[in-house]
Amino acid sequence: MSNVSKGPWATKKDDRTPIDGGGQPPYDGDMEKRVEKLEADLTAIKIDIAVIKANGATKADVAELKGATKADIAEAKAAIIMWVVGAIFIAQLLPSLLKMFVK
Repeated sequence: MSNVSKGPWATKKDDRTPIDGGGQPPYDGDMEKRVEKLEADLTAIKIDIAVIKANGATKADVAELKGATKADIAEAKAAIIMWVVGAIFIAQLLPSLLKMFVK
């Protein structure tokens, strides 16, 4: 135990054994399996990020959609105004027309 007897890895006053067990893998034999799993997960994360970057919207895409949305809203407003004005106009003329034809 060269450097293990010094620093935070040293045996404490409660007589715990040091982490380094004399040149053997730390903790247990499952460490390699866990690292392999982490590496596989990291590879999957890298692939996911690449897909997100490839399919993600750019600033130009967002600006184009924003402009299209504003145009669509303006067109919808114009259509609503036309319907309302038309409905009011017909509502004003309808009683007069009914009087002419009902006589």
